[in-house]
Amino acid sequence: AVREGLQRMKRFQRTRSLYIRQYVGHMYKNEGANGEAEPINLIFHAIRALVPNLVMRSPITKVVTEFSEFKEYAFMFGKALDGLNERLKIKTIIRRAIVDAFFTMGIVKTGISATDSLVDFGDIRIDPGQVYADNVNFDDFVIDPTCMLLEEAAFTGHRSRVPRQLLLDNKDYDHDTVAKLPRSVHPDVKKKVAALSQAGMSSTEMYELQDFVDIIELFVPGANSIITIPDPEQLMTDKFIGMKDFYGPSTGPYRFLSLTQPVPGNPFPVAPVGIWYDLHILANRLMRKQMTRAENQKTLIVVDAASTDQGEDMRDAEDQEVIIGDPKSVNMFSTKGAERE
Repeated sequence: AVREGLQRMKRFQRTRSLYIRQYVGHMYKNEGANGEAEPINLIFHAIRALVPNLVMRSPITKVVTEFSEFKEYAFMFGKALDGLNERLKIKTIIRRAIVDAFFTMGIVKTGISATDSLVDFGDIRIDPGQVYADNVNFDDFVIDPTCMLLEEAAFTGHRSRVPRQLLLDNKDYDHDTVAKLPRSVHPDVKKKVAALSQAGMSSTEMYELQDFVDIIELFVPGANSIITIPDPEQLMTDKFIGMKDFYGPSTGPYRFLSLTQPVPGNPFPVAPVGIWYDLHILANRLMRKQMTRAENQKTLIVVDAASTDQGEDMRDAEDQEVIIGDPKSVNMFSTKGAERE
């Protein structure tokens, strides 16, 4: 079922990758900086203008109460939440979610660390009992392959790359299954958005530093559990790596952000960049055409052979300077430039 869910995501992941390639323009291409392909990047400028207007700074929390004796406590509670937002870098998380929502949808995983065994939120950097929040890459997200609404999915989850030793050090995981996991070399690694800035990088050298593996953590609302399994596109097995109870709201750990209205009978929204994409392509085609015409446009002075000196004087003359000669022996015209009415 998880493998079918991953297959369902591929069409949207490929389209998202196409949009992001236009968003980054020539800056992520192997041939280096060359603005001829995207002389006016409408997608980048639109997102750059919108994101700061939606999230400018970290949120400020105001806690209120009807009981006067608790007002001072409510004020201090609000300040504590402001400090938590700063530590979580909530401004950066929300901004990333908004940018993701322009290309598909923003996904944020939130919750409270019940133990110190989290493998997908910085491991030991998350203390037990601490609130956490982090963005989930759409390329690594997986969903119930038959659901029509995100809220009604039989499971949701995402792929994580973690050190194998981290799983072996956890007594709650099946060490035999962990030992069978292949190294983290995903078959679609070159098609992911992350490959834009990893071209030519030797993954083998990176894996020699630390033995990384791919796992998928699933939230199953029917069992109210978090289930850890191998990536089914790399290893199919009849055993779970681990299973633990979920401590959190019944809606699960994932929050979704969409900037467009829902699509009937489908869980994925329409990406706003998809609406702008054709205009972006057309604008750049017209701009490249005008740039080519401007570069090819030439203004020429044609003179009779006997009036060569007069032509040279005209080319070197200043504005309103007097030139001695026969004006009928000189002709000026433009060639291969923009069409004139």
